[in-house]
Amino acid sequence: EIGAASKKLYMELFWGCPSDTTHINKDDNGGEKIGFGSYVGIFLNKTTAVSANYWGESANAVAHQHNHNSCNPGNILYHDVGLKFQTNIPNHPNAVNFLAWDGSVKTANRPTEGRNWATAIKWMDEL
Repeated sequence: EIGAASKKLYMELFWGCPSDTTHINKDDNGGEKIGFGSYVGIFLNKTTAVSANYWGESANAVAHQHNHNSCNPGNILYHDVGLKFQTNIPNHPNAVNFLAWDGSVKTANRPTEGRNWATAIKWMDEL
């Protein structure tokens, strides 16, 4: 079994933003919580997309799903903390970094609008 020190190091090496001193291995109150990273994963399947009416028609939703091999390769897979409605302190004061399925990384100004995932995911897909 992997010990706590190894788990903490793993999270810091692979799931920690180099400039993040707020979220890595910490809970929302700043206490130690091994396993929390600097990034948020986006896993949206076709059924969720349609039922939440993110993109309407099911044929259109296929390209926007985030966890299937038929999705758009530019769809966002992970992003660092910093969307408008996330209550946590952002990793970067004015920007959010995004990792897409195709391995590309994008940076955008931290949004000032949008207070839910439906708005945020659609915005991320349009980056």
